[in-house]
Amino acid sequence: VTRIFNAGNYRRKNEDIFSGAAFFDSENKAGSAIRQQCAEEALKDAVTSLLDPNQGLSVAIFDATNTTKERRAWLKERIKEENDNLKFEVEGLFGDYSGEGDDLLRLAFAETVLTDDRKVWENVKGSKLNSPDYLGMNADDAMRDFFARIEAYKKVYEPVENDEGVPFIRLTNAGEELLCRNCQGYTLGRIGWLMGSMRLTLRPILLARCGESRNDLLGRIGGNPPLTQVGEMFARKLQATIKEWRAKLSPEMRPVVWTSSLLRAQQTISGLEKTCPVMSVNMLDEIKAGSAEGLTHSELAEQYPKLTKARTENKLEVPFPGGGESYLDLFKRIEPLLLNLVAETQPVVVISHLGILRVIYSYLMGIEPKKCPYLELPMHCVIQLNPKGYGYEEWQHFPL
Repeated sequence: VTRIFNAGNYRRKNEDIFSGAAFFDSENKAGSAIRQQCAEEALKDAVTSLLDPNQGLSVAIFDATNTTKERRAWLKERIKEENDNLKFEVEGLFGDYSGEGDDLLRLAFAETVLTDDRKVWENVKGSKLNSPDYLGMNADDAMRDFFARIEAYKKVYEPVENDEGVPFIRLTNAGEELLCRNCQGYTLGRIGWLMGSMRLTLRPILLARCGESRNDLLGRIGGNPPLTQVGEMFARKLQATIKEWRAKLSPEMRPVVWTSSLLRAQQTISGLEKTCPVMSVNMLDEIKAGSAEGLTHSELAEQYPKLTKARTENKLEVPFPGGGESYLDLFKRIEPLLLNLVAETQPVVVISHLGILRVIYSYLMGIEPKKCPYLELPMHCVIQLNPKGYGYEEWQHFPL
């Protein structure tokens, strides 16, 4: 589980302290003091959350303008102090303790650099104008203010260097170059992979469940059934909707369709290859229900009462019986596809199944994993996610 601790959000709790780009000038002593106080509060909450076993947090992103060696040295020292305190507490409980190399809290820097003026302008226009700092402000005034803020940052900016003694990842021009320095271990490897997938291209992502299948009609779990007549009707309407949507896109936008290998998915997208390239992958197949395949929910509850109760309470971690998957398994299964989805520069239409789409939707929308298995995503609905500011704007279309 990952959570972001944004220092700007702590600053925005008091609306009276923000006065435009001048607030971020290093020569503004009052502004600098307030920003440092907000950083300290954000870091304290990040550390507290990481150490709270009830939160299950594995990664805390301390999101702030850590652009000087002095600020990063402060961060390094604060994390060292926390680790020293933790070692002292462990020694008190268990006697002699050699904590060297076994710090509970590990620090790494993630730096994104844009040297391409066009990409800087596009990034500011596409995301920063939707920042809470500029709500209600004229777009031209907001652009001028943010570029003035960038100039204030440039005056004191110092790139992360090897001699700072902290692992770091630097992404340049949104995929042009990725540098990982001393990034050892699984977690930093995954963060590096994710950062290497990041792009600035603003393109919509469409999500749709397969048309109604015979098992849907009968209330049976999983299987590989064909579509019903209603499902076939949705497939035809969906193809017409996507064709019409495709015609309205700019010429450089060339949508691709991703779908599963199961029969109901293949029947839903049949004919779409004439409009868009189609990629069918097993990774997008529905969650594996194991020995529950083909059962109704009442039959599942009758045959596996304890497991049904456990899944009702915790679908994220409890799998289907007989070699079935949990939603946590599903996250792991499609993780490479999620990173490819982030890296894709063209619009993507994903036509798949409820479990798969719950994972994709929650990933893109920043929904906590434990809530993912209970998301309601209606059948015969096309969900369009348009990048906007710091997230996605959602539209829903009902072709039927």
